[in-house]
Amino acid sequence: MKKKWGTLLLALPITLAAATSGVVRAEAGSKFEGTDGCGVVVKKGCPIEIEREEIRMQISELAASSSDMVCPSVVNTTYEFYNPTGEDTELCLYLPAFDACAYAGIDTSLLPKTTFRTGKGEELSPRYRFTFRSVFSFDAEAEVDRIEDVRRSDQFFSPDLPVTRTFYRLKRTASEGRAYAQLILKYNPARTRIYFDNRFGGAKTVVEDGLVRLTWETEETDAEIEVCVFGDAAETVDAFVSTDGEGKMRASDASFTRSEEAAESFSAFVSRMKGDGKPLICEEDWYNLFLDLLSSRGNRFGLIYVPTEWISEGRLRTWYEYKLSVPAGEHIMAETSTPLLPTAFGSGPVFRFDYLLSPARRFAAVKNLDIYIETPFYLGYSNFSFRREEGGYHFEREELPIGELSFALASSEEAYASGQSAGSGLSPSMKLAVILLSVLAGGALVAGVAALLIVKLRKKRFSQKH
Repeated sequence: MKKKWGTLLLALPITLAAATSGVVRAEAGSKFEGTDGCGVVVKKGCPIEIEREEIRMQISELAASSSDMVCPSVVNTTYEFYNPTGEDTELCLYLPAFDACAYAGIDTSLLPKTTFRTGKGEELSPRYRFTFRSVFSFDAEAEVDRIEDVRRSDQFFSPDLPVTRTFYRLKRTASEGRAYAQLILKYNPARTRIYFDNRFGGAKTVVEDGLVRLTWETEETDAEIEVCVFGDAAETVDAFVSTDGEGKMRASDASFTRSEEAAESFSAFVSRMKGDGKPLICEEDWYNLFLDLLSSRGNRFGLIYVPTEWISEGRLRTWYEYKLSVPAGEHIMAETSTPLLPTAFGSGPVFRFDYLLSPARRFAAVKNLDIYIETPFYLGYSNFSFRREEGGYHFEREELPIGELSFALASSEEAYASGQSAGSGLSPSMKLAVILLSVLAGGALVAGVAALLIVKLRKKRFSQKH
């Protein structure tokens, strides 16, 4: 069981190591997630102001195909922080790390690493922090708020919650054929959560509220199976081996009995699962990841099922945490440098880029924003009004604009036009508009047909009466 839990979150340091050296390859056609990021993110209630922010996106190449995805593009950001308060402030800044596993066929050694320098040229060393990814899209603010230096609690799980780990021994005399270990437990769904080991193809069947049958299919003749119960203990009503998955035919040549039981706190349980093999992950992040994992996989019957596919879903995000001291009433300069990749990649010729700006609203104020897109390519679309300059495009504003930055590049105006005609270059807002217009048109058509049918039916009834 410990091995399974450890493997489940082992993807964290592996992903981080892969992102800084070597070649990472994924299945052809993997979906790109762009920078999957933004500028620096802070926690709520930050008193620091950004007096000036300059974003320089250097895009010198566009890939020819997914197998030739070489993007030495980078976004360099310069900040001027100002502390308007009368007290020195330690500023915690978070940058999302480049996720090598999200991209296909990229030699990550060609990509610049994420760096953070102060105005004095001092390069700050990061502390690695980890969260679960948002299921639907990158939500920088929500994910950063889940980074804490304490062990979180929710409505059920807490550090001192009791955990009972019960081991069952399955033994069979037959050397061939399948067997189904059946375990029926009685428990209180309001005060108990049950996780069962699914290494042997486990399945769960709710007999009734508070009564569950757990089933494991295995061809092994001697195996140990573990069930973890969080909260109040569960009562073992029956444990047997059957020759069918529904438990109707009991096997005469097999036994399935409880062999061992261990009790501990939830905090101790999580710490023990971490072991010593994951030094990058601090104890608080490891604990909170387990809490998020278990909370997200439970159902209304109090049963927790964690599929093995969870490991390959890439649900873990790495963050760089930097701490910067900003004295009272003073200005501090800082610079960041991160990789920049397209948001979506196909066969071309249009490449879309997205960059989140809204997380900067967490600062007390943001003033004097300059965005430069340094590229030889054609800017076919942008939701901001860039002006063409030598070497690229420039956008400036005295305050932070509403919305995120989205733009599309192509090798030429003709290539962009051909991509638009093929439907590959629509912006997110244009796609949304098309969808909304389609829905409205469809609704109007249905309403019109319904109105005609009603009128026709009324005329028919009127003619029958007269």
